[in-house]
Amino acid sequence: MIQPGLITVGVPVYRGENFIAETLRCIQAQTWTNLEVLISIDGEDPASWEACRPFLADPRVTITQRGVRLDWAGNLNWLIYHATGEYFCYQQQDDLIEADYLEKLGQSLAANPAAAVAYSDVKWFGLHVGHAENPPLTGGPVDRLLMHLEHLVWIPTRGLVRRSLLERAGGLRVTEFRSALEEQVWLAKLARLGPFVRVPEPLYAKRYHEGAIHGHWHQWDAERRMNAWTVCFAGLVAAMVPAGRTPREREMLFAAILRRFLVNPQGRWALFDTRELTLEQRRALAEHLLHRIAAEGEIDLTVWVGAGYRQILDTVLEEIPASEAAGSPAR
Repeated sequence: MIQPGLITVGVPVYRGENFIAETLRCIQAQTWTNLEVLISIDGEDPASWEACRPFLADPRVTITQRGVRLDWAGNLNWLIYHATGEYFCYQQQDDLIEADYLEKLGQSLAANPAAAVAYSDVKWFGLHVGHAENPPLTGGPVDRLLMHLEHLVWIPTRGLVRRSLLERAGGLRVTEFRSALEEQVWLAKLARLGPFVRVPEPLYAKRYHEGAIHGHWHQWDAERRMNAWTVCFAGLVAAMVPAGRTPREREMLFAAILRRFLVNPQGRWALFDTRELTLEQRRALAEHLLHRIAAEGEIDLTVWVGAGYRQILDTVLEEIPASEAAGSPAR
C-alpha cells in the first residue's frame, strides 16, 4: 500500500564506504522529514555495512545486505520494488543534496498533479566542476518522448518520482553491458506517463571521481560501446513507439529513434559516435539494431510500425548529409 506524503529514498550501495556517511547525513538533514530510507548493500561488502550501520539509530533507516551481487540496476530495482512511499527518490551513494531538495521537489509534484517526475539542476564537484540542467518535458506523450530522445540526459533519474506511475513503468532493464544507458529507457517509460517538471536550482551535487560507473563506459572499446548503444536503442523503440496513438505517430517516433541512433547531432551526447561511419556502415549498424529488437521480442515492428518499417529506415539513411555519410572525421 502506498503511504501518502511519504518519500522513499532508495540508496543502492557498493564499495561506498568512502562517501556513504556524508550522503546519508544529507538525507537525514532534509526539511521534508516524512522519509523512509532504504539502503541496500550489494553483495558481500563489510566496509560499506560498517559505514552505514550507525545510521540505524534513525528509525527511518533500514539496511539490507545482499549475499548475491545484483549490480547497480538490479540493486536499484530491488529498492524500487520494496518502496512504500507516495514518492520514490534514487539517491546515489556518493552524491549530495541540499537540505530542501526533497521538499522543493515534493512541492513541485504537488503543484503539478499530472507530472511523473520532478528534478532540480545539478552542480558537479570533485574532479570536474560545473553546472548541468535538463529542460522540462511538456506536452503530450509523443512530444515528451521526442524531447527526451533529443537530449538523452540522466538528470531526472535522480529526481522525485510519483510511485503510482513508477509501478506502471517498472524498473530498469538488466543487460549484459551493466545496464549502461538503461536509465534512458526507464525515463522514456516514465515520460509516456506524465510530464517532467524542472526546479531551476542546483540542489543536487554530483560527485565526479575516478570510480564513477559512467566514466568506465567511455573506456570500453568501440565494439562494446556500439553494442551497448544498440541495446539501449532497442529498449527505446519498445518503450516509445507504442506511445503513438495513430500509425503516423508511431512511424514518426520510429524514424526519430533511428535518426538519433545513426546520426550524432552537434552538441548531443552519444556513447558511440557515428560521425566517422560511411553510409553502408550505418546501414549495417541499423540492421544490428533491427536484429536486437527482434531478439528481445519486446515489440513487433510489423505490428506497431507496419510492414514499411524498412522503408522508413531507407528514408532516414537518405537524409544523412553526403559529407557525413562519407565518413568524414568528427570535429
